[in-house]
Amino acid sequence: MSKEGKVIDNNAIVNHVLADFKESTWDSVWEGMNSVVNAPGGSVYQLFKNFGVTVAGKTGTSQISKVNPNNALFVSFAPFEDPEISVTAVIPRGYTSLRAAELAKDIYKVYFGLDDAENVIEGEVTLPEGSNIDAASE
Repeated sequence: MSKEGKVIDNNAIVNHVLADFKESTWDSVWEGMNSVVNAPGGSVYQLFKNFGVTVAGKTGTSQISKVNPNNALFVSFAPFEDPEISVTAVIPRGYTSLRAAELAKDIYKVYFGLDDAENVIEGEVTLPEGSNIDAASE
C-alpha cells in the first residue's frame, strides 16, 4: 500500500523452491497456519472470528531483554482457499503477536474492501494494560 492509501498491485508472483519438501509437509504447515487463525483455541481465533475472509497465519514474539517489551510478529496469507495476498507484520517492542495480527487484519480489511482505508487509518491506538511506556517519549 502506498502512503496515500492506494493498493499497489504490480508484484509478480515468483515461485522459488528453496528446499525439496514433501507435499504432506506443506499441507501440515498450511493446516497449522489455518488453525492458528480459524480453529477455536487458535492464538488469534477471536480476532478473526467471523471476519469474512479466511486468513491463515502464524504468530510469534521475540524477546529483546527482560526489561524491554517483546517484538510482535504475524506472518499470514489470504484467502486460505486460493491465496492472493500475504501480509507480514513486525512491530518492534509491540508486546504481543496479537498487536501484529491486528495490524495485518486492518491491511486485509482494506485489501478485500471490508473497510475503507480512511476508517482504518483514523482508528485509535492504545497501549496494552499494565504498560509503563510513556507514549510521548517514544
